[in-house]
Amino acid sequence: MLHRDGEMGSAESRVEHIQDVSHLVTELRDSGLFGCGPRLIEVRQTHASVVFLTPSDVYKLKKPVNLGFLDYSTLRRRALMARREVDLNRRLAPSVYLGVKRLVRAPDGSLGFSDRGPAVDYLVHMRRLPDQSSLAARVASAEASEADVRRVARRIAAFHAAAAPGPARYGSGALLWRNASENLASLDSPAGRLLARPMGEEVGAFLRDFLHSRKEALAARVAAGKVKDGHGDLRCEHVYFEGDAIQIIDCIEFCSRFRFGDVALDLAFLAMDLAVAGCPRLARALVEEYELASGDGLAALMPFCMSYRATVRSKVALVRAGEPEFGVAGQGSACLEAARYLYAALRFSRGDETPWLVAVGGLTGSGKTTAARLLSAVLPAGVVSADETRKRLAGLGPDEHRYLPAGEGLYSAEMNRAVYRRLAERAEAALRRGEWAILDATYRRRADREALRELARRLGARFLFVECTAPEEVVRARLAGREARGGDPWSDGTWETYRSQQASFEPLAGPERADSMVLPTALGQMEQANRVLGRLAYA
Repeated sequence: MLHRDGEMGSAESRVEHIQDVSHLVTELRDSGLFGCGPRLIEVRQTHASVVFLTPSDVYKLKKPVNLGFLDYSTLRRRALMARREVDLNRRLAPSVYLGVKRLVRAPDGSLGFSDRGPAVDYLVHMRRLPDQSSLAARVASAEASEADVRRVARRIAAFHAAAAPGPARYGSGALLWRNASENLASLDSPAGRLLARPMGEEVGAFLRDFLHSRKEALAARVAAGKVKDGHGDLRCEHVYFEGDAIQIIDCIEFCSRFRFGDVALDLAFLAMDLAVAGCPRLARALVEEYELASGDGLAALMPFCMSYRATVRSKVALVRAGEPEFGVAGQGSACLEAARYLYAALRFSRGDETPWLVAVGGLTGSGKTTAARLLSAVLPAGVVSADETRKRLAGLGPDEHRYLPAGEGLYSAEMNRAVYRRLAERAEAALRRGEWAILDATYRRRADREALRELARRLGARFLFVECTAPEEVVRARLAGREARGGDPWSDGTWETYRSQQASFEPLAGPERADSMVLPTALGQMEQANRVLGRLAYA
């Protein structure tokens, strides 16, 4: 934890803060202060706040932390930041931000909201917006449309036009490099050192060189009034559709140099978020519509701005990866998220919009499905699974198992052809939209792998086949463990399936080796992710 003097706080102090927050969170949840019972309250944690969600309201408690760029370490600072958060966010969501609640403790020890008595803490009070109405939810369900993002672009353009101008220093190359350097410095943290260093070095060199070579262009934008008091954290999860209204929440209140800046940086955050979520067409539509609405030709700045914004998200994920309150699983997920954004920063820095078709194959029990899901966490695509596709083609749902020998029923040659044909169709549809595709299937036949390679070539995409492998004793243990847990929801694979596939698997040979790799799935998840990302980035 960083203090004002820049020195790291003690581990003991950090633990005490976490314990204090944990006790207060439990007490608040059970207090009845939020107008409903504990079972109706959902608690969500970020690296900086604890959020209590009731069916109708949201209460945000700021953690007593100092991360250098964010200081909530004292009660006075938290009070100031809570009030500032409400005032600033009423610019884009006036009906959502209801005010600040002052938390006090009564003589009997109970908690309450009151303007009198010593304050225990301060909570931002908001009206809850339906989760399904967010742009993030629409993206996740493939319901986000170009019309949606064009509406958002016009809303942002109008906001920027009306926003207060910012001091010229916030648009300077020197300050941008200071911010970028802080983002990249997070790669030297314990969690950051788990990420692929060559990527960070290349991104850093690009950001530095861009700022050096575009000094005059940046100065011209400052002179043209493009530096504004913006949002600073424009992401899909902060944009909501409420009838004809667009509500945009959670702007940066804690650091002026992150909120003030060139409007291109503000817009780039949302464009980056859409692209990383696997929607490059929507990202392009957002920038195009903003240019039309604002008259600002900023597209040439997007490679820099989007790469920079991706390093911001990588840094935030690495902060979360170092916070013990998220637990081992949460910290691991945060590391993968950091890798996802670092790789995205690399692609933006190169101006690389070419999609990849990644086929993850291997025998039953080799870890291919787990590996495919892992890759989905670091790449801009979801997974299309052969096991699930097979069951749905047969009209079966999850946990409806059919343990049949190879060549019969669900596993007949005819059904296999139908499954692989459907996977290829799904991949082709994604590639034609300029999107990535990740396929999860055995791909034991060379002809099936070659068909995907040809598909990618024909559509101007890149192709990688990832063959997952594991020692037989590991495979046997995995399959036994799966059986003991009641089986995989979609897979019918058994040890007998593994042995049958082993006998018929056609090994990688000849030209296909050039765009294939072997992935030992006994490795840790970050090592697996780094090997594939390295192959994609530096093949």
